[in-house]
Amino acid sequence: MDKFGAHIRMFTTNRWVTGKIWYAADDAGVMLDSFLIDHAQPSWPVNRWVSGMIRHFRPQIVALIQARDAAIER
Repeated sequence: MDKFGAHIRMFTTNRWVTGKIWYAADDAGVMLDSFLIDHAQPSWPVNRWVSGMIRHFRPQIVALIQARDAAIER
């Protein structure tokens, strides 16, 4: 995000950074369809904003994860 709150870029992290399960792009895309933070804590406006960003940028997120998978495969 820039200083005005506009989206400027996306990135993925290496698996060693997160220490989490690595989902393939196709699986992650399916999970994005049901992503929703619908509780009030810790911040209802922020939770809605994050959920909206995921929905709005879903195509770009999927493309980014597909590129990640292709790079790892190479």
